Amino acid sequence: MKVAFIGNMNNNFFCIARYLRDRGVDVTVLPVPGEPEHFSPKSDSYDPKDLDIVKPIPWGTRRQLFTTSRRRLRETLEPYDFLVGCGLAPSYTLRAKRVLDIFVPYGGDLWSLCGFAKANWKLSASNRVMSWWQKPGIARSRVVHMTPTNDLYETALKQVQGNAVRWNDGLPAIYMNMYSTESLASSGATTRYYERFRSIREAADIMVMSQVRHIWGGSPNAPDQKGTDRLLRGWSDFLAANPGVNGKLVLFEYGFQVNESKALLEELGVSDTVEWMPVMERRELMPGLAMADLACGEFENSWICSGTIYEAMTVARPLIAYRNDSLYDKSECYPIFNAKQPDEIAAVLQRVLDSPEEAKEMGRYCQQWFQDSLINPVINRYEAFMKSGDPGSS
Repeated sequence: MKVAFIGNMNNNFFCIARYLRDRGVDVTVLPVPGEPEHFSPKSDSYDPKDLDIVKPIPWGTRRQLFTTSRRRLRETLEPYDFLVGCGLAPSYTLRAKRVLDIFVPYGGDLWSLCGFAKANWKLSASNRVMSWWQKPGIARSRVVHMTPTNDLYETALKQVQGNAVRWNDGLPAIYMNMYSTESLASSGATTRYYERFRSIREAADIMVMSQVRHIWGGSPNAPDQKGTDRLLRGWSDFLAANPGVNGKLVLFEYGFQVNESKALLEELGVSDTVEWMPVMERRELMPGLAMADLACGEFENSWICSGTIYEAMTVARPLIAYRNDSLYDKSECYPIFNAKQPDEIAAVLQRVLDSPEEAKEMGRYCQQWFQDSLINPVINRYEAFMKSGDPGSS
């Protein structure tokens, strides 16, 4: 059996594909045009041989859905027996008269491309057109693999899921083997920003890192809101309570509100404690994350699965984020420092400063949890579906 992963947003599929490749599955990743460069497969590997399973395809954008012939779509997909996709893959497979075996939404492909985003009327009109293909494409998929999220996404999925089986498992979105201690000590140490990360680490009493996009201040009914301003205010409160501590907050120039975040930091008087880094590849980011005392998630909407969360787990870093545990099964709730408001965030920072070993133990536990409770069971499930043709139950 030949397996194709259509698209590679967030490098999710390049990670899953490598786990399956290691088990002998004949797998190919088909990146599509328009995906961000820092999410390209080469940005998530220290080994050039990993790219042997990657074969970019010439279609995949909105416009190309209408300009690419059905014959060409079918010719591209014909070599593959089993199709996994994200983004517009449901629309493209519908046009090609193929069934998408597993749809793995990354967010916008469920929210925006199905017409649920209405903040921008021009974008909304475009998305309504796309939804004519996207919604039935998702409904015809055999499986939707999406971990429980929040009310916004769950409501959207219920309206488009059709007869697809829902898999609630988390997504093994980081190829852990690539970021072992040995890899970071050798290949990771040769990356462009390693020395800068190391200098930050050596100068700081506490090093906190957030690679989350800067999106805040908008509607709380938008799933892309990150609550970045709460982190910045909490950081300021923590420093005010610890005037003798040399703290460093590492942020990235990534997201719509970068300038607003910089202005808020100036207003709070803590700009000199923040180290701004450019948007970078995961292979460059991970060595720095492994040096941090604490990794940051999001502080607006509740998430239990994301690339940011699993990046922290991979290198055994404790995580601070907002999570509404009532939305999830208890077995899914790995330990985090749960916080949402600035005073709660400041209290967690104080706790990490005062009890560093507690934070390290949390990171080590989550690293093992990620391997045993997520990666192995999910890859087993993919492999079983591919072999038997039976998706099982939710």
